[in-house]
Amino acid sequence: MFKGKISFDASRLKLNAAALEGLFKPKSPPLIGADVSSSAVKMVELTNSGPNRYRVERYAIESLPKDSVVDGNINNLDAVCDALSAATSAWAQTSRILPWRCRTRPSSVKK
Repeated sequence: MFKGKISFDASRLKLNAAALEGLFKPKSPPLIGADVSSSAVKMVELTNSGPNRYRVERYAIESLPKDSVVDGNINNLDAVCDALSAATSAWAQTSRILPWRCRTRPSSVKK
Protein backbone atom coordinates (compact mmCIF):
# COMPACT_ATOMS: atom_id res chain seq x y z
CA MET A 1 0.00 0.00 0.00
CA PHE A 2 1.22 3.49 -0.85
CA LYS A 3 1.79 5.84 2.06
CA GLY A 4 2.49 9.52 1.78
CA LYS A 5 1.14 12.51 -0.05
CA ILE A 6 0.13 12.51 -3.68
CA SER A 7 0.64 15.85 -5.33
CA PHE A 8 -1.27 16.96 -8.39
CA ASP A 9 -0.34 20.04 -10.38
CA ALA A 10 -3.34 21.00 -12.54
CA SER A 11 -1.32 23.67 -14.39
CA ARG A 12 0.85 20.94 -15.98
CA LEU A 13 -2.19 19.04 -17.25
CA LYS A 14 -2.78 19.66 -20.95
CA LEU A 15 -6.05 18.52 -22.44
CA ASN A 16 -6.52 17.76 -26.09
CA ALA A 17 -10.08 18.89 -26.79
CA ALA A 18 -10.51 16.58 -29.80
CA ALA A 19 -9.33 13.54 -27.85
CA LEU A 20 -11.54 14.41 -24.90
CA GLU A 21 -14.54 14.91 -27.19
CA GLY A 22 -13.90 11.51 -28.78
CA LEU A 23 -14.32 9.83 -25.40
CA PHE A 24 -17.94 10.89 -25.14
CA LYS A 25 -19.11 10.58 -28.75
CA PRO A 26 -20.71 7.28 -29.71
CA LYS A 27 -18.73 5.26 -32.20
CA SER A 28 -20.25 4.81 -35.60
CA PRO A 29 -21.40 1.26 -36.31
CA PRO A 30 -19.38 -0.84 -38.75
CA LEU A 31 -20.38 -0.92 -42.40
CA ILE A 32 -21.13 -4.32 -43.89
CA GLY A 33 -21.03 -4.97 -47.61
CA ALA A 34 -22.09 -8.11 -49.45
CA ASP A 35 -21.67 -8.96 -53.12
CA VAL A 36 -23.47 -11.94 -54.61
CA SER A 37 -21.99 -12.86 -57.96
CA SER A 38 -22.45 -15.90 -60.17
CA SER A 39 -19.44 -17.67 -58.63
CA ALA A 40 -19.19 -16.50 -54.99
CA VAL A 41 -20.53 -14.47 -52.10
CA LYS A 42 -18.08 -11.84 -50.89
CA MET A 43 -18.52 -9.90 -47.63
CA VAL A 44 -16.52 -7.14 -45.98
CA GLU A 45 -16.75 -5.21 -42.69
CA LEU A 46 -15.42 -1.63 -42.60
CA THR A 47 -14.94 0.61 -39.56
CA ASN A 48 -14.40 4.33 -39.44
CA SER A 49 -10.76 5.01 -38.55
CA GLY A 50 -10.76 8.78 -38.87
CA PRO A 51 -12.19 11.55 -40.97
CA ASN A 52 -12.88 10.14 -44.44
CA ARG A 53 -10.90 6.98 -43.62
CA TYR A 54 -12.09 3.41 -43.30
CA ARG A 55 -10.34 0.23 -42.28
CA VAL A 56 -11.14 -3.31 -43.38
CA GLU A 57 -11.80 -5.29 -40.21
CA ARG A 58 -12.63 -8.64 -41.80
CA TYR A 59 -13.70 -10.17 -45.06
CA ALA A 60 -14.97 -13.51 -46.31
CA ILE A 61 -15.37 -15.21 -49.67
CA GLU A 62 -17.58 -18.28 -50.05
CA SER A 63 -17.96 -20.00 -53.40
CA LEU A 64 -21.35 -20.89 -54.82
CA PRO A 65 -22.38 -24.04 -56.65
CA LYS A 66 -22.62 -23.72 -60.42
CA ASP A 67 -25.82 -22.10 -61.73
CA SER A 68 -26.86 -20.78 -58.29
CA VAL A 69 -26.89 -17.26 -59.77
CA VAL A 70 -27.32 -16.79 -63.50
CA ASP A 71 -27.51 -13.37 -65.20
CA GLY A 72 -28.18 -11.65 -61.86
CA ASN A 73 -31.04 -13.98 -60.96
CA ILE A 74 -30.81 -16.20 -57.88
CA ASN A 75 -31.82 -19.69 -58.97
CA ASN A 76 -30.78 -21.55 -55.81
CA LEU A 77 -31.75 -19.43 -52.80
CA ASP A 78 -30.71 -22.13 -50.32
CA ALA A 79 -27.15 -22.20 -51.69
CA VAL A 80 -26.86 -18.40 -51.47
CA CYS A 81 -28.22 -18.42 -47.91
CA ASP A 82 -25.78 -21.17 -46.95
CA ALA A 83 -22.88 -19.17 -48.40
CA LEU A 84 -23.96 -16.00 -46.53
CA SER A 85 -24.32 -18.03 -43.35
CA ALA A 86 -20.86 -19.56 -43.77
CA ALA A 87 -19.34 -16.13 -44.43
CA THR A 88 -20.78 -14.65 -41.23
CA SER A 89 -20.49 -17.65 -38.91
CA ALA A 90 -16.85 -16.93 -38.03
CA TRP A 91 -17.65 -13.24 -37.53
CA ALA A 92 -20.38 -13.95 -35.01
CA GLN A 93 -17.89 -15.50 -32.60
CA THR A 94 -15.68 -12.42 -32.48
CA SER A 95 -17.95 -9.44 -33.14
CA ARG A 96 -21.41 -7.97 -32.76
CA ILE A 97 -22.51 -9.30 -36.14
CA LEU A 98 -25.21 -11.93 -35.91
CA PRO A 99 -25.15 -15.01 -38.11
CA TRP A 100 -27.10 -14.67 -41.35
CA ARG A 101 -30.43 -16.47 -41.56
CA CYS A 102 -32.77 -16.57 -44.54
CA ARG A 103 -36.25 -16.69 -43.08
CA THR A 104 -38.34 -15.48 -45.98
CA ARG A 105 -37.86 -15.28 -49.70
CA PRO A 106 -36.42 -11.82 -50.53
CA SER A 107 -38.57 -9.66 -52.79
CA SER A 108 -35.57 -8.98 -55.04
CA VAL A 109 -35.32 -12.62 -56.09
CA LYS A 110 -36.56 -13.06 -59.63
CA LYS A 111 -38.30 -16.23 -60.73
